[in-house]
Amino acid sequence: MMEKFPYLVNINEDPQLSGVLKYVIQDGFSDIGQSSSNAITLRGLGILDKHATVTNTGGKVTITPQDNCKVIVNGVPIVVKTKLQHLDRIIMGSNNAYLYIGPPANRTNEDLSRYDYDFVQSELAAAKGFSVDKLGAGNKKDGKPDPSVLAVFHDYIKLMPLIAEANQMSVELKKDLKLELKVKNLASSDSRGYDLQKEIIVKVTHNITNQVWVWSKSKFINRKFLMEELYQRFLDGEGVQVDNESDPFWDPVEVLHLGSAHIWLQSLAYCMKLEEQIELLNSEGKEEAILLINIIPCSPNGRYKVYDLPQSLYTKPAWKNVNPKLEELTQFSALNTSHELLNYLLKNALIVDLWGLQEGCAELDSSRQDMAVTSKGSIIIDKPKAEILNHTGLNTDNRVTELYQKLLKLEQETEVLRDINRALREENVLLKEKVKECQTETPGKTLKSPIKKIATKTTPPVSKDSHAVCNSRISCDAEFAKALKAFYQNMNIIRGQFLKLKHYKPPEEDNVQLLRQFAEKQSHMLKDFGDQLESSISKLKNDVALIIKKKRERIASKQ
Repeated sequence: MMEKFPYLVNINEDPQLSGVLKYVIQDGFSDIGQSSSNAITLRGLGILDKHATVTNTGGKVTITPQDNCKVIVNGVPIVVKTKLQHLDRIIMGSNNAYLYIGPPANRTNEDLSRYDYDFVQSELAAAKGFSVDKLGAGNKKDGKPDPSVLAVFHDYIKLMPLIAEANQMSVELKKDLKLELKVKNLASSDSRGYDLQKEIIVKVTHNITNQVWVWSKSKFINRKFLMEELYQRFLDGEGVQVDNESDPFWDPVEVLHLGSAHIWLQSLAYCMKLEEQIELLNSEGKEEAILLINIIPCSPNGRYKVYDLPQSLYTKPAWKNVNPKLEELTQFSALNTSHELLNYLLKNALIVDLWGLQEGCAELDSSRQDMAVTSKGSIIIDKPKAEILNHTGLNTDNRVTELYQKLLKLEQETEVLRDINRALREENVLLKEKVKECQTETPGKTLKSPIKKIATKTTPPVSKDSHAVCNSRISCDAEFAKALKAFYQNMNIIRGQFLKLKHYKPPEEDNVQLLRQFAEKQSHMLKDFGDQLESSISKLKNDVALIIKKKRERIASKQ
């Protein structure tokens, strides 16, 4: 049949399953859909009972989608009768891909393996305007594609069919949600103008309320599995009414990042006034708002700019206003303008972010309680590193010095304990030999030799008190040696922690966030070191006190 008529062959994500299903298109009209009465019966998400009709007239084949049925040919959705050409790619429903093989007269010896699943998805992405070139994969100096950008493109291609399936499930379950793939940081850069790391995100929009959510790739994949479980219950005829916490389509309302603007600060390094009108651009480089900004040096000494502040500053929100005007005046003071601040002004930009508050979500925290201010209310920036560390409640140098002195003193005490332990070991060896004699020699017993009889020396009976004294001393020495061994092992761990702490240096860049992270991590390291040190000393003292107590009790019981 396939040698005489055109046919459709399936394209699957798994190459081993591609080309397994073949549907012959005979002369005349052939209906396609899930109904068993159709000439071509297809199963899959988004395919209706009567989905489309193919017509074969004199070797010319056309396909006509039924009302509101999704049919895509070579990446382009169609709504009217469309003529098919040999090797056209067809997608029906959410993600059911097929390759059209024309009549024998149109066939060639072309390799069909190139029309695989990735080819179909890449074609679909290109038809939507998404390509590797759009991501800027060729921006490297050597002209080779950036691997990180290629990874983003690959993620986009892999997630496209999953998004289509999720949208179809949303329609059938009447969730009124539309999911779209977006690229985060597509046209965004940091304060130095370097491109930010791009990644795939999923934009979720409620069709009725127009509320918007942004899901990460991992969150979407997790939700997709939960959606499939809910959809399977729907197919099985079970109830699909669940509470919000159990609904994979639901999320609480959240704040949205709409765009950013970069204001370069070179003029401030020379105490020059800056007045600019700047576009606030979203992650795709499209304009979201216009920003009018004035940055003015207050004195020749330099008083400017958010630099090393511990948190972001937010303006008051404007609600229910199509063209809101946000007027904000903030003054910053650098009490001792450093070389680092001047270098920062020359090379960095002030980033102004535009956030969208949706009804029902909490406003962003704009408090300044953790910021140092002057008597006139000006926010202080460009504080020395030591002041920043002290502000977090740490005096690192003093604490390290104090702990180092403790460690030296502890090493001296440990050396004394080692000498005592060596003496105890030597004494223990002698005691073991005496105990061995006590246990092996018995009164009146003779040993026979195969050569001749030799009378052995008889020793007086060993009293029970002598055995008790020997065993008691051996027991105490063994327990003490065990306690010292545990202490030495703990000291080796503590020494390693101290060396790690000693070589842990602050970051070279004067970045307040990095400094605070350094201070917090060092604080935890110091606390762990101190706790371990105190715990080891306390355990040794308790072990020794217990050994002495037991020894005294044994001596008292014998008297």
